[in-house]
Amino acid sequence: FPKVRNITRSPGGTFSLDVHHFSPEKITVSWEVIQPPSSTQPHPIESTIIITQNQDRTFNATSTCESLRGLINENEVYVVRAVVEHRKLKHVKRREWRSDDKDTKDLLARPEVGMIRIPKLFVNKHSQLQCTISKFYPDELTVNWLMKEKGKKEFPTTNSERYKMPDSRSQLQPDKTFTHTALLEFTPLLEDVGSEVICRVSHPSLKEPIERTTGPLQVLAKPELQQPIQLSVTDSGDVVGCLTLINFYPQDITVNWTCNPIQYKENMPENKVIGNKNGTFRLESQYKIPGKLLENTEFIMKVTWKHESMERPECREISIQDQDFPWRPRIEDMSPLILQVGQETNVTCKVSSYFPGNLRVTWLEKRGKTLSVLKNKSSKYRIPDIEHERMDDNSYQCSPSLSFTPTSDKEDLEFICRVEHPSLEHPIEQSTGPPVINGEFYNRNKCIFQNSHCISNNKAELC
Repeated sequence: FPKVRNITRSPGGTFSLDVHHFSPEKITVSWEVIQPPSSTQPHPIESTIIITQNQDRTFNATSTCESLRGLINENEVYVVRAVVEHRKLKHVKRREWRSDDKDTKDLLARPEVGMIRIPKLFVNKHSQLQCTISKFYPDELTVNWLMKEKGKKEFPTTNSERYKMPDSRSQLQPDKTFTHTALLEFTPLLEDVGSEVICRVSHPSLKEPIERTTGPLQVLAKPELQQPIQLSVTDSGDVVGCLTLINFYPQDITVNWTCNPIQYKENMPENKVIGNKNGTFRLESQYKIPGKLLENTEFIMKVTWKHESMERPECREISIQDQDFPWRPRIEDMSPLILQVGQETNVTCKVSSYFPGNLRVTWLEKRGKTLSVLKNKSSKYRIPDIEHERMDDNSYQCSPSLSFTPTSDKEDLEFICRVEHPSLEHPIEQSTGPPVINGEFYNRNKCIFQNSHCISNNKAELC
């Protein structure tokens, strides 16, 4: 015959009943709760049953009812009843368990408080701290967030311009406990470095609140690029690249310089870190290379920096053909072409602000629509070698020139100065324009330009 044991209580408001040595296997165990005990309308409870077979071919069964959480009033006495039915029993067997005032606390479940989830905190950037609290019952949870500044006492945070505690509802779980996500939104300041944020959790199941802390806060400030790479030339002809990063925290930062295409790395950069009044830092990094490296049209100077506040390194680069390259040659002060038969004529121009010094100047002669390149060594034209002069910023300037003695003043002639440099994708040019003959400009349309008027066919017209 089935041996029906007494009801046993498990933590969390669940109950179980064992039935031993019965056969055949089929058996029914049903559960109900009665509250108050005098009620004539018991409330059925869901349950599960596990049946195992013994060596003597009889069976054992353990029936467990669902948790009473949410089914009863925890502050009133109640009765749990199990009813067993089996073919070998003449009558159903009943077992009861009765609570008292102390037993009602058995439904309580202590909260499990996870560690505070801390994202990367950035100065003046909205951030959210998160603490997950689970496995508690009933849903009577109190959460307080506190700030403990370095070397000072903690103080509670309240909803304000700086601190926000969004409402968050507890979620009922399958085991009839609750899970709650506590949130604190705030805007970190650099002064918060070393401070702690505390999440304090209170619940009826706890004698003392449970606390979790962030530990000393680390607040970051991402480096800001003050300006693109700045280049300068030293008196010895070396080129110095300078990068300035500002407003970063903490101080440690890594900077690497490289030059392509030859991967020049012989010199180490000079890095200077300066503390600002607001607690952030400023970096000035300089990298010196031989100026001759810039003679390669594929030259690129690249700087890469990495800081704790950055997800990945950042970089900037400058090539000799970038629009921002500071030493692109300019042609200026082209002299007019003055023709006087039998007298030497000089044509000069000024090319300035270029570096490096491998500048190529070509003179071209234009007669009508015919364009020809003048050779440096010619019986007709004298073209001196270029002499590079240093400017105040150590870039170069020069004054290319050519001279010749005209044999006619009726020539449709002009000269063009063409300049090539590694910093130029295409050559630049400057023309003398039409020649000046006896103080007047030669016009291809047989028109004489003088004093901004055009004289043609004996009729004056404003040009």
